[in-house]
Amino acid sequence: MGTLYTPELTNEKILQMDQHRWRTFCADCRLWEAPTKLLHSHQLNWHEVKFERSNAAILPESMGVYMFVLRASNALMTNGQHSYIMYVGQAINLKERFTGYFKYVKSKKPSDQLKRIMILLWQERLQFHYFETPNFTKEELTNIEFDLIDMTIPPMNNLFRGEFVNQNVKAYAPR
Repeated sequence: MGTLYTPELTNEKILQMDQHRWRTFCADCRLWEAPTKLLHSHQLNWHEVKFERSNAAILPESMGVYMFVLRASNALMTNGQHSYIMYVGQAINLKERFTGYFKYVKSKKPSDQLKRIMILLWQERLQFHYFETPNFTKEELTNIEFDLIDMTIPPMNNLFRGEFVNQNVKAYAPR
């Protein structure tokens, strides 16, 4: 049997094994409210599209930050408001990055496994949120990405910048 990071983990196994659906969720509101230099100094204009191939046509070909958000489909249970930030990333070209995610389903590279799992398990419920950063430097783009990752602790991200976050993820999250 394959593990989460070995190529022999087939798509069928991902869909059958419940362990891939039970990712750790962190809700430390202190992290959400912690001031960040870049996030609080810019007006971020977020956009949202459903994660479907046809929506690639409406995405800009510009630099930006994005997140995959899992939206609950049971509006009766959650009033249509319940969602989880699953992954945060950055892109030089948002349209190309969006389209590239559909290729993860066939990837056998160990470094792609978390994205592959996310797409296989939740594609029908994923929303792609993004904002453009045309006047940002690559360093500013990376800093905003990691500020968002450190604030939200998405279960499909493995890299965290803040030492406080890294220590607590290691201590409390069975990854």
